[in-house]
Amino acid sequence: MIFAIDMRPAQEGMGGIAEYTSMVARTCAALAPEHTFVLFFSGSSVRLPLWVHDLANVKVHIHNVPNKLTNIALYLYQRPTLDSLIKKTIATPIDAWLLPNLNFVALSSSQKAVMTMHDVSFARYPEFYSSKQCWWHEAVKPHTLLLRAQHLLAVSEYTKEDMMKEFGIPESKITVTPLGINPAYGVSLPSNGKELQTQGRSIVASTAHDPRKNIASVIQGYCLLRQHYPQTADVLLHLVGRQGKWKKEFLSMLPLVYRSSIHIHHNLTYDQLAALTRDASVFVYPSFYEGFGLPLLEAMAMGTPVITSPNSAIIETAGDSAYYTDPYNPYAMAKAFGAVLSNLTLRTSLSQKGKKRVAQYTWDATATKTIEVLQQVAITPPTL
Repeated sequence: MIFAIDMRPAQEGMGGIAEYTSMVARTCAALAPEHTFVLFFSGSSVRLPLWVHDLANVKVHIHNVPNKLTNIALYLYQRPTLDSLIKKTIATPIDAWLLPNLNFVALSSSQKAVMTMHDVSFARYPEFYSSKQCWWHEAVKPHTLLLRAQHLLAVSEYTKEDMMKEFGIPESKITVTPLGINPAYGVSLPSNGKELQTQGRSIVASTAHDPRKNIASVIQGYCLLRQHYPQTADVLLHLVGRQGKWKKEFLSMLPLVYRSSIHIHHNLTYDQLAALTRDASVFVYPSFYEGFGLPLLEAMAMGTPVITSPNSAIIETAGDSAYYTDPYNPYAMAKAFGAVLSNLTLRTSLSQKGKKRVAQYTWDATATKTIEVLQQVAITPPTL
């Protein structure tokens, strides 16, 4: 069979969806050499991952047009269809498409598609999104895409339930395919996290640019920790996110007395973030809502104790391997920091539980389920 995968989400830099798109495409192709996988990239300056050249059953199509222009055409005219473009690379009909995330998409009516949903935060919590982001989610027409796809993948049981509640999708149309962990994560890291921090214990908080990740409570909790626990004077706070207005906004929240102990990093490489997390005393991820929570597992793979929120899909993903605290209460956050930092037995237990937890999540398992769904969709007669 021949499957096509929309690789545009993998071109958006670091992040869970980019990681998912790349790892699922790579692992599916590696596990199913009997199938051909056609990867659709778009943009005026596409950089292909090295692994696409290593797999004989992978073909690549690059649509050499700026993504903004392509999106405008798809939004206004539903043209060009992705299948008409990909015919330039492979003339044989595609058996099924994998759409790894919401996006501007147009496919001919004869094309079968499987689409992945990572969360429905845009529908449940629009207040976390800018007006531009809200417009984008409206413009891609999520409900239309969900109805258009022959089958849907959800990254967690929680996301599956949200899809059913928010969009009225029947349970029979959704298969849960949890995310995996890159097997290289935590095994071999050429860069040392100590290069990004000075001597002392450290707390790392990731995705600081996103209001949904609740970094404000982390900062407030850290300041309260330093204020009420004198023995934590050596503890540093590292905030990681994409470059943007968030740096200026968060700096304005910081008391001058603690500014030298708070370090803001933007646009770190994959290895730099992994090493910084590995060398941290605590990884904190107090998100208000998650469809899965991949950073939690990545920290656990490093053996780093995790503090997080008891909500959404986080409980499903982290299980009993994390220390939970109220994400709305900075005092509770400070108490959680103090408890984990001061208790070696607790840190050791969280680290050990985390590593066992991570073993349950592999990209092989994710890809195997994905291939099964693609095959089933490919052979199922179209509904009239």
